[in-house]
Amino acid sequence: MNKKAFVGVLVVVILISFWFFNITQTKECSAKDGTCKIKEENQLTAERIKKEIKDNKALLVDVRELDEYQAGHAKESINYPLSKIDMDSEVNLDKNKKLYVYCRSGNRSSIAKAVLDDKKYQVIDLGGLADVEQLGFDFIK
Repeated sequence: MNKKAFVGVLVVVILISFWFFNITQTKECSAKDGTCKIKEENQLTAERIKKEIKDNKALLVDVRELDEYQAGHAKESINYPLSKIDMDSEVNLDKNKKLYVYCRSGNRSSIAKAVLDDKKYQVIDLGGLADVEQLGFDFIK
C-alpha cells in the first residue's frame, strides 16, 4: 500500500470512528431542566461485548503478533494478527459475527478495521490495550 493510499484509508477510518462514536452515544435530554445524558444502553462496555460473545454474536480480536498476545491479553479475546489479516486473501473469521478489534496503541486495530471493512466484516475498533482495559475487560498476563 503506497503512502497516499494509506493516508486516505487512515482519514476514512478516523471519520468513520467519529461518526460511529457519535451515533453510539445517543443523548437523552430533559425538557424540564435542559440537561442531557448519554443513554446507557448505547454505550460500549465490557459487559455488553461479553454478552455478545457469550451469545455467539461477536468476537473480541487482538490483532497484535502472537508473542505480544502471549505476554498479556483480554481474557475473552482471540489472536488474529494484523500481519495475517493483511496477507490472507480470505480471512478465517466468521462474517456473521461482529468483530471488536484492539491492539497495543490503536494503530494496528484501525488498519485491521479498514482491511476487514473492505472484506465486508462488521468491525468495531476498540483502540489500544488501555482503552480495552478502561471498558472493563480483565487481562491474562
